[in-house]
Amino acid sequence: MIINVFLSNKISYKDIEPASNFLLTIISIFVCYMVYYEMNYYITLYTLIGYLSIDTLFIPFKKIDMFIHHYLTITSCTYVLLYTDLHTNIYSTKQLLLTETSSIFLGLKYFTKKSNKLLSISINLLFLLSFLKLRIYDFSKNIIFNDYYYESLEYNISEYRKWWVYRNTFGLYAIQLYWVIIILKITIKTIFFKKI
Repeated sequence: MIINVFLSNKISYKDIEPASNFLLTIISIFVCYMVYYEMNYYITLYTLIGYLSIDTLFIPFKKIDMFIHHYLTITSCTYVLLYTDLHTNIYSTKQLLLTETSSIFLGLKYFTKKSNKLLSISINLLFLLSFLKLRIYDFSKNIIFNDYYYESLEYNISEYRKWWVYRNTFGLYAIQLYWVIIILKITIKTIFFKKI
């Protein structure tokens, strides 16, 4: 973890894992609430950038995919704050933030894995379904293959902005495809190859 570079008493990820998952759940609920009810995208984006920046300090070095995800999400939020008028143009921002809904169930998975088996299975199923719906299907339909998404980012003004948008968009999608393969492998292994 990056934070251990600055500490004399090193922290183990296992020691902070409950707090990390709790904060993930709270921030994800906050983002969803702000997107669906308050629609205050400035506060939401700044909160998400702050959370991801701090969380990056506590990611174990072996989780390179999480570093990449956090970097791409932070820079996507930064792009929107720099180049998008969120009073008149919220489409791209809303599509990006809606993917955080699945993170609610990701955070809850940690707390339910040792509890009631039915509750644990339900949370795992909700995580899988929300991940597939929001981060794969909706991301493909509403972002990757939707010209309006790119137009709403006004990315054609410069080559630098165009590169920034494509790098972040396709980078996040690639990470999510990578994760869905891992999630499906674990799910299939759990269902079909479970020891009886």
